[in-house]
Amino acid sequence: MAKDPSARLYSIDSYPIDFVAGYLPDGNQTLSGVLYPDLAVIEFDSHGTFLRVLTRPIPGELLELVNGIYRSDEDAVMDCLEQWRKELGIVPGKITVQRFSLPDLGVGIDDFPDDFDDVLSRPEFYGEESVQSVHEESARWQEQGNFVFWWGKDYYMSRDGEVEST
Repeated sequence: MAKDPSARLYSIDSYPIDFVAGYLPDGNQTLSGVLYPDLAVIEFDSHGTFLRVLTRPIPGELLELVNGIYRSDEDAVMDCLEQWRKELGIVPGKITVQRFSLPDLGVGIDDFPDDFDDVLSRPEFYGEESVQSVHEESARWQEQGNFVFWWGKDYYMSRDGEVEST
């Protein structure tokens, strides 16, 4: 009997310069960080099921849009985020969640990097050697339990929820 891939749980530990994993007082799990132009908290229940996204605008005086790119006083923005975490009662700690996708925010979990899918869906553009390499690499990823966590950019994660590379 094949194992249901939706039943997989993914551990995520904090990568404090970008996002913090943690727990609310009621036991629900969170991921929090900056997703310009907002601060964001993503909430999951105690079983890792996605519940909701909370956002709070970054104060205007801390944020500037220059040529389509947000610039900010990063220390002040991080202070605002930390204050909000305290208000919510978030305690940092490794969490375990189900796969989820919030494409409008650029946040979610994938089992494999996008380039794996690209090569395998269009093998005629990449050649036999590249296709074979991706098959081998994807088998290794699956065996090791690696995955991709998206928080505005991709983070290659270990089974234990540690960021291995960005």
